[in-house]
Amino acid sequence: MTTHIPIDDSDLKFKDIAQMSPAVSVVMVHFRHPAQTWQALEALFASTLMSIEVILVDNGKDGGEPYAFGHPQLLRLANERNEGFAKACNQGARKARGEFLFFLNSDAHVHPGCIEALMAYLRYHPDVMLAGPQLLYPNGRVQGQGSLLGAGRWGGSHPRHKAFISGAAMLIRAKDFGDLGAFDEQFVFYNEDVDLCRRIRRQKKHMAYVPTAKVTHLGGGSGTQTPFTIEHGHQGALRLAQKHYPRWVAGSYRGLMLAETAVLGCWSAVRQKPAQAQAYRKVLGWLWRAGRVACTVLLLMALSTPLWAAEYDAERVKQTIHWQAQVQKNPEDSRSHFELAMIYALTGRVEKGLAELGKLQPSYAPDIIKVYEPLVQSEPWDADHRFKLAFAYYFANRKEDAKKMFQRILDENNPDHVWALGYKALIIGYEGDNDTVIKLCQRALEIDKNAAGILYLRGEAYRKKGDLFKGATDILKALRLRALDEHDWKKWEREAR
Repeated sequence: MTTHIPIDDSDLKFKDIAQMSPAVSVVMVHFRHPAQTWQALEALFASTLMSIEVILVDNGKDGGEPYAFGHPQLLRLANERNEGFAKACNQGARKARGEFLFFLNSDAHVHPGCIEALMAYLRYHPDVMLAGPQLLYPNGRVQGQGSLLGAGRWGGSHPRHKAFISGAAMLIRAKDFGDLGAFDEQFVFYNEDVDLCRRIRRQKKHMAYVPTAKVTHLGGGSGTQTPFTIEHGHQGALRLAQKHYPRWVAGSYRGLMLAETAVLGCWSAVRQKPAQAQAYRKVLGWLWRAGRVACTVLLLMALSTPLWAAEYDAERVKQTIHWQAQVQKNPEDSRSHFELAMIYALTGRVEKGLAELGKLQPSYAPDIIKVYEPLVQSEPWDADHRFKLAFAYYFANRKEDAKKMFQRILDENNPDHVWALGYKALIIGYEGDNDTVIKLCQRALEIDKNAAGILYLRGEAYRKKGDLFKGATDILKALRLRALDEHDWKKWEREAR
């Protein structure tokens, strides 16, 4: 029988873990969708035979739907009103007895062995504070994870460090969570996971992506676009920028957010969604005073400057620094310029990549092709070889060969290679086929929804087709993300040096 406890935070503290405590405490927040929550609980209980406890925080009674959760391993905590996601998670964590805390969305279905794989990874890697599984769409495709940070690449089968782990499913030691100060409760909805990851990185600790652990994430549910999520989502995004970035970055971000909100508010009104339109007007009210100048300047930038998204990858950071040093050491070395351009391209910084390519003579293209055609034949599993060969073909004005090589990466190496999709779309865009560009970009954004370069490319395609609302929305989102991504890359390179 489920235990039902009204919450009183006054006497709750993060506890030392007793020897006989369950290994893992699962914390789940419920709001408005009881059938969905129960399906997630059923999948969770069926996924493991180990000793776990599940703490379900019912975030308010205003959902209006009757339900009854019952399971011997389930403890239900009840709030009288919606306290926000971060606060509800903290309430559940304070009641937890497990050595590990597993935060799980109510629309996430855990696969067998997932919790064990994450727990084993943390046990064997003391320098890693947080571990996350591979998230899948219901159709089995891999979901990209990310918010204001670069989303990275989420395929493959080998664990690796990441700059961000989604709060949809994450495992952390209870002691570490308490030492970090738990989730920042000022983030009412969205961005609490990004903030937590930021604080972990500030302590020089790591987060790990463990793709052998899998969770199907339905998306939506209690997180669909409502006036509540619109208002608090924007407030959280602005707080994140103010908390973790220099004042000028936060100010620029505020201006971009204002411009984006204005577009989305108008679009909601056109689509006859008055509640959403009113929420965007409310957001505009508290953004406007401080954001009007930055909004004007950055909106002009959006109409003229193609900006592309950075993707965090520790190995790519090292490669960037290496080839930057080689170029500085020997400015006349064409190979170093090309390799640096390719690192920029593989991390979405296409404007820097084009600048490096511009330093090469077109006559150098056959030399690149001679280097990489044999490598592609001898090492077909290496997607980077094919990527560089595709660019060499493009540099040599062999655009059809370039498109075919990008397609071979998708067919034979990695169907979720965001930038193979992006640069293929870029070439097709020059040919004027905007419908195909939009389709390729939408596929890439399913993998990495925050790839600013892909958003910008799709926005340009919409603009050329005459769909100005969608075009402006994509371009402004791309700028909003890029303002923070560029700051991150500079910081990562400084730290790596």
